[in-house]
This record gives sequence, C-alpha cells and structure tokens, in this order.
Amino acid sequence: MGKDGDGGGAFVTHLVDGVGYDGSRGIKVHSVAHPANDWDTQLFVYTPDHIWQVGERYRFRMKVRADRRAHISVQSHTTPGNYIHWSMLAGGYDVDTHWQEITYEGTITNEQAGWTGMQTIAFNLNELRGVENEYYFDDISWESHSGGNGPISQVSTDGQFTVRATTNFVFRLFKDGYLPSAPVTRSYIKTSNHYTIPVVSIVGDKRYFADPMWGIDTQGTNGRTGNGQSSPCNWNMDWERPVNFSFITPDGTMAYNQDVQISVSGGWPTPARSS
Repeated sequence: MGKDGDGGGAFVTHLVDGVGYDGSRGIKVHSVAHPANDWDTQLFVYTPDHIWQVGERYRFRMKVRADRRAHISVQSHTTPGNYIHWSMLAGGYDVDTHWQEITYEGTITNEQAGWTGMQTIAFNLNELRGVENEYYFDDISWESHSGGNGPISQVSTDGQFTVRATTNFVFRLFKDGYLPSAPVTRSYIKTSNHYTIPVVSIVGDKRYFADPMWGIDTQGTNGRTGNGQSSPCNWNMDWERPVNFSFITPDGTMAYNQDVQISVSGGWPTPARSS
C-alpha cells in the first residue's frame, strides 16, 4: 500500500506489471517535487492480521530502486498513516537507481510498539526535494520469529544446515527470476536417550494457539460460553488452524509429514442426576 505525494493523501495499491525486479510485477510510488513534509509520499508494509508487540523478533526483506538517488526514512505505525515512532529497521536507507536489497533482523522496542502495538512499517519517500521521483519495490517480506535466542534464519548455498538443539525449520528454495518453492517443515529433536516411543511434532503459528482473538487453546476474548463455562472461551469455538504434523519413529526416521488442520476436541461432562 502506498500514498503518492500528489494523491491528496489517499492510500492506494500500486501493483504494476513490468516494474518489479527482473521485469516482474512490482509496486510503483510517485513522489512530488515540492512536498510540505517528508511523509507526504509513503510506502506502507502492513500486517492486518497481526499486531506486533514489544519483544517480538522479526526479519524484514525488500528490494528497492528509484529513478533518482534518494534517502528514505522508516517509521513504525499502528495502521497505515497512524504514526507511533520515528525510527524503524535501520532508521533510513540510501536508495540508488539499480536494484538493491534491504535486509534487517531485530526486535520490536517499546518505542516502536507504543501503547497498543504496531502493524505497519512506513517508508517516507519525500526527502529528495526539488525534483519528482519514482520508487519501485519488490519481494517484500516481514516475518515473525517467536522462539529461542539464536539466529532468526539460516541461509545455505550448498543445502547443508547446522542443527545443535531441538529445532523446527521451514525450508524454501530461492532463485533470481523464479517464485520461491513451496515451504517444507521439518522437526529435529535433540535427546541424550534412545527413543522407545515415536515422537509427534506439531508446528504452527503461536498466535493460532495463544492469541486472545485467534487462539484455540486459550480462554481468550473471542469465544462463547458452554461446556461448564459461564464466561466466553475460545476453546468452545468450532475452529481449525493450519499446522504441520510429523511422525518420527524411535530410530529418528521421518515416517510421515503433512500440512493439516488442527482443532480442540472435548468438553465438560454433564453431571448425572439422581431421581
């Protein structure tokens, strides 16, 4: 989503064929020559289904170029246009006329999340004064990482990865000019003992289980009464959530792996009454 400097402040989607990396479909945003403010032209990267809270770890990646060299600054917003903090990612970037990749790994700070959490990274595109400019964006991703203190991701050029602890990986293959491959999830279980029973591993987004609005395994704030509960409970809802299921045999073999739907089953028994 973007806001052109000459668009009267309206938010629009600027997907255009042929302007992306290697001639693909990309985002194009036009900045004016004489803006009143640096933020009169903006690009918004918005997560409508997720509110980022203090302490959440993330990785951001984006390809960008412009018709003229310029500097862009980065802010945190709630929804697009609702400012929280003046500095996000590395704070700002120099943009050239050839494609370059912005990559950043970090943790949401108190200032960036504000009182209610953030949902938007806003790029200010009107710092170049006196001339118009066109900005082009492609391959934008903003990924959450909720577990552990290690690196958010590993990149391998030879197909080899190092695993030193119990870890869940989601693998994808990337090649310039091609769409990424479908994600493949694998679980690696570290133990000092031999297994005597199989291991079942379920990998999914944490919010699908614990989020007050989405979570199926929490009382939450979006459920209904019933099953012995007088207050609304999320676990009473007839919901399913996408996860990866794998079945690992005692010798460590991945016997079964598939993306499936998970739901909560069970209820509160009705006590018997004597006549």
